[in-house]
Amino acid sequence: TAIAAAFHMSQPSFSAYFKKRTGISPQSYLSQQRLKHAVHLLRTTELTLPAVAEQSGFGSVSTMHRLIRQEMSMSPAQIRQMQG
Repeated sequence: TAIAAAFHMSQPSFSAYFKKRTGISPQSYLSQQRLKHAVHLLRTTELTLPAVAEQSGFGSVSTMHRLIRQEMSMSPAQIRQMQG
């Protein structure tokens, strides 16, 4: 990908390097960052779920919903109720 190329590394080499340095894969890191951003938007805005998903980098609302459920055992609506 572009990130691996920016470091003049192959994708597998970059993934191994990243995981060795951080303890997680680049994909897991990206998912965590997307999740954090989605939770922030849900708590601090009135954006629609499709807008939150899009602005957080998720491909769909269902993907965002699944990750939120999986990682937080809550729905987006429950997170939104925790505004502030």
